[in-house]
Amino acid sequence: EEAMDKKDLDNIPDYEKDSIFWKKHLSDIGQYVKFHLIPSNNYKSLKIPLENEALDNFSNQHDLSRFGFLTAIFSLYLIRVNRSEGCLLKTRIPSDGDDLDRNTILKIEYLENQSFISHIDEVKAVWDIAVEHTKTDIENYFDEELSYYSIYDLSRLKDTDFLNGENSALALNLYEDSFDLVYNEDLFSDIYMKHMATNIESLIDEAISSPNQSICE
Repeated sequence: EEAMDKKDLDNIPDYEKDSIFWKKHLSDIGQYVKFHLIPSNNYKSLKIPLENEALDNFSNQHDLSRFGFLTAIFSLYLIRVNRSEGCLLKTRIPSDGDDLDRNTILKIEYLENQSFISHIDEVKAVWDIAVEHTKTDIENYFDEELSYYSIYDLSRLKDTDFLNGENSALALNLYEDSFDLVYNEDLFSDIYMKHMATNIESLIDEAISSPNQSICE
């Protein structure tokens, strides 16, 4: 099939609507971005087991996927270490009748006095908004000098690992029983990443055991 040219796309109402949305949504994101101009494509990964019965029970109780839970956890960790008002997470919306998944950005706000349960609701709402605006390529409206973090749900892929930093400073790849932290080795040292993995595991346990605690705590 021949690709639609820009004139054709501009005549599609949803494309125009989504273009306007992303232009506004990504117009002032400096406070969410830690890194500028990633220095290289040198990536390494660190695998963390995720066989956690308590996590599965928590997810079932709150009608939440592992991906949704880890998105909430990862966003909190990044907000904490960046001391920022929120974070950007690049991800992919699963295809609905198309051959390819669609890139999108989750722009997650930090509301320090809300509980972890409320933060989960915030993440769900952000995901729903992103799903509603997938008719255009978000990278058209993303400053190429700004970086982002990434999170990808690869749990449907069996016995396959990816080192897909995709020019992000740090990515989390979720698999069926583990997740990888894929990091740019020019930005993060191995020892720092080991500490990060330990901190994220502790944050997972804390969120499960005290879901009503405020996220600033």
